[in-house]
Amino acid sequence: MAAATVMPMGSHFRRKSSVGWTATPVIMDPPMLQERPAIKGPFNPAEHLNFSPPSKIHTMKEIGLENSGVSPIAVSEPFPLFNEEAVMRFREEVLSKDVIENCQFSSNLSQCQLRGFASKYAPFVYDAWKNPEVLRIISNIAGIELIPAIDLEIAHINLSAQSQEQMEGELRDVQANGGEQRLSSVDWHTDSYPFVCVTMLSDCTNMVGGETALRTGSGEIIKVRGPQMGCAVILQGRYIEHQALRALGAMERITMVTSFRPKNPLLRDDTVLTTVRPVSDLAELYAQFSEYRLEMLEERIRVELKEIRESRAAGRGVSTKKLKLFLAEQAKFLEHMNGEMVDDDQVIAGYTDAPQAITPSAKERQTGLYSPRTLQKVLGGLHRDGLVVLKDVIDVKHVDALNEAMCVDAEKWIADPTQVFNHDIRSLANTSGLRQNEHKDSSFDHPSCPYYFIANVPLCDFSAENGATEFWLGSHANTTFDDQMEATAEQRVSLNFFRYGDRIPWITEEAKEARRAVRPPVQPVVSRGDIMIRDLRTWHAGMPNHSGQHRIMLGLGYQSPVHPNYGQRMHLPVSQQEFFLAGARGRVEVRANFYSDEEFEKTKADNLFDIRPQYGDDS
Repeated sequence: MAAATVMPMGSHFRRKSSVGWTATPVIMDPPMLQERPAIKGPFNPAEHLNFSPPSKIHTMKEIGLENSGVSPIAVSEPFPLFNEEAVMRFREEVLSKDVIENCQFSSNLSQCQLRGFASKYAPFVYDAWKNPEVLRIISNIAGIELIPAIDLEIAHINLSAQSQEQMEGELRDVQANGGEQRLSSVDWHTDSYPFVCVTMLSDCTNMVGGETALRTGSGEIIKVRGPQMGCAVILQGRYIEHQALRALGAMERITMVTSFRPKNPLLRDDTVLTTVRPVSDLAELYAQFSEYRLEMLEERIRVELKEIRESRAAGRGVSTKKLKLFLAEQAKFLEHMNGEMVDDDQVIAGYTDAPQAITPSAKERQTGLYSPRTLQKVLGGLHRDGLVVLKDVIDVKHVDALNEAMCVDAEKWIADPTQVFNHDIRSLANTSGLRQNEHKDSSFDHPSCPYYFIANVPLCDFSAENGATEFWLGSHANTTFDDQMEATAEQRVSLNFFRYGDRIPWITEEAKEARRAVRPPVQPVVSRGDIMIRDLRTWHAGMPNHSGQHRIMLGLGYQSPVHPNYGQRMHLPVSQQEFFLAGARGRVEVRANFYSDEEFEKTKADNLFDIRPQYGDDS
């Protein structure tokens, strides 16, 4: 078995920083298990498996996500899968010189990852995850027949190591804090592929923590304990928001993660490449991704063609409605595939971007008062990214009730031919292919300091599938009036507000390309119950909603008292005046005029947000 040594970063795993390429060592002489003579021979399930069924398998229904995913199974408890000899063989191949030198990647999320090595440098590892008996075990637990997503995602390795002194210092910190320290090693996220199997390759005898935290459909957090050496956990990670909690008390931690997808090509495939693009050979990733997706499409067309021929032979003819539905679904399939294959020059190697997500404590949520440490995190995220996400701050029962009512309203508005939709809305159901222009929420020469924030409240879980908002993180910091387009004659008519030559909120192509080279846009995944706080200057865009459900998001504006726009006021029902004023607690001025219920029902004064200065006479 090869021992890990201190190694400088090579070209495959350099990490880009604000000052250029760094070359820090990422593997640190961890204490490996006892050296043994190299054992050769192929993987043999009769010799190398140590399988026992998990003590419990949690269902999607149990965690309130029964309408999500491709299987009713959510996550398993850890279960024995491989014996010690198999683990030794895995480690021997994983820590080999060829793998370390050629397949090591580093990112802003993980300092050391080993990827794409199995088919070339690790035959024992590769054969293990391709073995029919192993696939049968994985599929039985997952509740659906699975196969490895692509060869590139077989046995992805996450590796961390530290000195004895560092390990002891961490444990002292935990003891000093009453054992409450549970920092996450990776923030809340969903995976790129439908299922993952996480296998532990390290001795966890003295390890503290290392659980996987899952966010349920009700917003609650549950934890699944981490696996021991040779044990595994199966998770439907594409559809469950989760995070790995930090493991303490060990000098090394090596986990092997293999991603899976349904074998049946007729089933949905929601694979995204968000988390794997920055740490992959893009040519190989896109080749393998497109190959299996096109094979799926080929088989779907073959099945549809067979049905058409059989129907005609039986004299039943062809259902135009059914055929058009099939074609629309495949067009959507190809559109999604094309969107995931981002141009190479737009991918920053080693950088998976996301806004900072902050989970307030139970006390902070209950009192509505945030500690100085939390406020510093929020303000730091806003200063750096122009966007920050507060997790689990609103009871999802309230959110769900509001979403249900507003979806009914949305259907009424869609049916009303006189209704004018503000802001070129793209959140309504079945708007695949439609998107907003990148813009900021101002058309004037705005201040260069923070002057207005928007609190966006998602009323459902947001993903790329249903049109999660695109954000250009950090764009607020240096944006100026010059980044905005001038109104053309056509835009003057379509926007119904600007004069020819006026600056409009849309961002110029030149500004977008310059910014894209620094930090490309992202579509953050957020959950109902979260709040996104955004600097008004941050560039963003409404994205296509491929789903059949409306994606509704509330927006609450918070203006600095020094910004001279005192005439802009909302109209609200007087029956709710006490509620709004009490909620402000005297710390926020509610800039609103309150109307009787009859007046409130009749007025449409707020339908056009951009012309709210007409309220100035009422201030």
